[in-house]
This record gives sequence, structure tokens and C-alpha cells, in this order.
Amino acid sequence: MKFPVIPILAALLSLTACEKILEIDDPIDSLDKEVVYANESSIKAVRDGIYAKHLTNIKFYRYNLELYLSICSDNLVSAHSTEKPFYQNTYDSGNDWITTSWTELYSAIYIANDFIENIAAANLSKSSTRDQYIGEAKWFRALDHFMLANLWGDVPIITSASADSLRVNSLKTRTPRHKVYEFVISELIEARNLMAGSKESNDMATPDAATALLARTYLYDGQWQAAADAASLLIPTDDGGSGTKYRLETIERVFKEQSDETIFQIEESELFYHVKGYIELARKLLAYGATEKYYFLTQSFLIHLLSDSTDQRKQWIKHYDPQTLYDTYYPYKYHNTKAPNDVDDYECDVMFRLAEQYLIRAEACAHLGQLDRAIADINAIRRRAGLSDFSATTAEEVLAEIELQREKEFFVEGGHRWFDLNRTGRADAVYAACGYKEWESYKSLMPIPTKELLTSPNLTQNPGW
Repeated sequence: MKFPVIPILAALLSLTACEKILEIDDPIDSLDKEVVYANESSIKAVRDGIYAKHLTNIKFYRYNLELYLSICSDNLVSAHSTEKPFYQNTYDSGNDWITTSWTELYSAIYIANDFIENIAAANLSKSSTRDQYIGEAKWFRALDHFMLANLWGDVPIITSASADSLRVNSLKTRTPRHKVYEFVISELIEARNLMAGSKESNDMATPDAATALLARTYLYDGQWQAAADAASLLIPTDDGGSGTKYRLETIERVFKEQSDETIFQIEESELFYHVKGYIELARKLLAYGATEKYYFLTQSFLIHLLSDSTDQRKQWIKHYDPQTLYDTYYPYKYHNTKAPNDVDDYECDVMFRLAEQYLIRAEACAHLGQLDRAIADINAIRRRAGLSDFSATTAEEVLAEIELQREKEFFVEGGHRWFDLNRTGRADAVYAACGYKEWESYKSLMPIPTKELLTSPNLTQNPGW
């Protein structure tokens, strides 16, 4: 999906400008909204601006989410001294990335809110187009609130951007995380219904993208049956689902632009550099083609991945110094640091893929006591990786295997490892074994940024910070 630069900038100028999300001035419109929302092409430009805000934004979604949460967890170690607070977990409420992430997520929410409020009375020739656009905005708004809840726990839910609501928003208190999940779920169900007639495209918000995030949210909220049911909508019929669009790819093709496993992806190099085929995360992790690398996989992760000689996911790592066994492997899920010559080699940043849906259903079924179904889903992932089938007799064994497979499958991808250990209560045990970390339980939640506490009188800090 391509976003024309000039219309996007014009559209974004018409939206609420906000430096601090919970205390902001009245909107300053550079363009008359009545004019913008009276023209279908400019309405589309504003909608495209929502995508641009999320998918070209290096401050959170484009690579910092994967990079910094992988360092915070036990996946990745950085050789940059400035990133030492992340792998040692010594960051604080003044940390720049933590502050920027909060601000960027709420800024994106305000842009979506402004669009939803204004498109209701917009001049569109088809009501289905209005529904589609609102559904897409709600999908992004749900994703942003989901990320906020999993980084900070209880957070304010913001659903308006009008001038009258801004003062009220600045005084909002933190909503309990389970209520944020309720909001996210309701948003996604509505978004899925609104987008029901959308064209299939894995670089756009679609009903399937809404279902994928729904399954994840249900899982995180402990709604096991709902999680299993949602994942089954995407899992192929041959494996006990009702899906027909996606299949597990070979290890080599998982992150290719044309991968049949991808539910939602970012063609971010096309967006940001106006060329296709490579992503900024690859350029970052592979040191822009330099001989010296700065990001290395941890020994604890490598022991798990290298423990089975047949695991084909070893193709997703690369050895920098063959003279040493550990400490010199780096992520190699994405290979391209520039546009490849062959379009079949184009890569995209994959945010939602089918493998996660199998493991979501496996985990949900394990909690429901449906161990045969859970084991079958685990084995779908293991077989794709070239491993023999797994067997177990207890839910505890099954859940331990799911944690292991999620670690191997999603390392340096979407913040999964950080979120998984926190939501399952496993962070203390795992991070305590990491000799380089200064870990305490309260660090499973990020600190509320100092700037926000100073400007929003009803915000409170997370315990321990």
C-alpha cells in the first residue's frame, strides 16, 4: 500500500496537534475540516494518514517495539552503551524511549479519534466506504490501547479528540487493564463487522487482522474458549479450523512479501524509503551491512534454539564469529538491507501471522483441558520447523512446551517474549537466571513517564517506580 506524501501531510495538519497526550491545547486546524471531509480524495488522504502515523513511525511500531522489548526480555543484548538500561532493566520514568512510546501511542489514538468523529458526517458516495474507513481506524485504535495496556497495565482509555473533550481527557484516570481489554475486544468486534466487505490485502486492516488481534487479546485476558474460537477462524480446515486463506509457510518464506502465512504486514521500506523489499529492522540488526554487529542473541535463547540439530529455525540466526559458540549469533529472520533484485525475495515486517494463531489455540486448549487439541497445534509448529512430534500427559508440560515454541518462533518479533513472560507470571523465574539483569517483579510494567505525571494530575505511577 503506497501513501502519497503531500496529501498525507495536508491531512495530518488538519488533525489535533498534541505534544503531551493527556494535557493538550485545543486543536489548531491548518485546513478547514469541513472542506477536507467534503471531498472523497481528501478523506482518503486523512485515512491514509492513520496508516502513515503507525506504519512509517520508527518511534514505536516500525522497529523500536521489536528492538527494545527484545533487549528488555532475554532475547537480545546490545553492544550500544546507551541501551544498557534495557538489557539490565535499569530504565526509569525519564527514559526517552519509554516516554516517546507513551506519547506516540496516544498521539496515534488522537488521530484515529479525530478521523472517526469527523467522518460520521462526511460526504461519501458509498456508506460501505465510510464503514470500511471507520473499521480501519478502530482497528488501529484497538491495537494502540492493547500495546499501552501491556506496557503499562492500567491506562486511560481515550476515545475522543474534539475541542470539548480535550480538557476532560487531560484529567482522566487510569482504567484497569481488564477493562482496557474489554474495550479493545468491543472495538475489534465492531471493526470486523464494519470491514466485512473489505478487499483482501495483508498490508491493510481487514476482518482477519481484527480476528488475529481478537484471539491474542482473549488469550491475554484469560478468555480461553473465546481465544480458541477466534484462532480457529484463521487456522486451516485441515487442522480443525475454518480458515481457507492462510497456511504455514516454509521457514525460508515466512517473512517474504508473498508469504501465505501473513495476516498483516508492513511494507515499511516502500512507505519510508519509496523502495520495496527490505525493512528498517533488518538494517538496524544487521548494522547496515557493516562488518561490526551491535545486537546479539542471548546465550539462554541460543541454548534453546540450538538444542535440537534438526530445528530449521536456526536459519533465522547467523554466526558472526565462528570461533565462539555463543554470544556472537545475531537475528537473521530478515536478510535484506537493501532492495533485492528478485521480487520473490522482497521482505516485509510481519505483525500478525498464522503460527501465532496455532499457539494461541494450543495455549487456550491446554487451559481448557483439551490436551489432544493443544498438542496437535504444537506439533503443527514443530513439524514446520523440522522437529519430531511432542507428547505429554499434563497441562503443565504442554504449557511449558508452548512457552518454548513461542520463544523459538517469535524471538525479536513484535515484543512477544516480553509480553509472554509478563502475562504468564514467568518473568521473575526467567529473568532471575539472567546474570546481567537487575530484575525485580515490579519491572514487568513500565514506569509512567515523568512528563505525563507532571502534566496530568490524576495519573498515578506504577508500584515500585
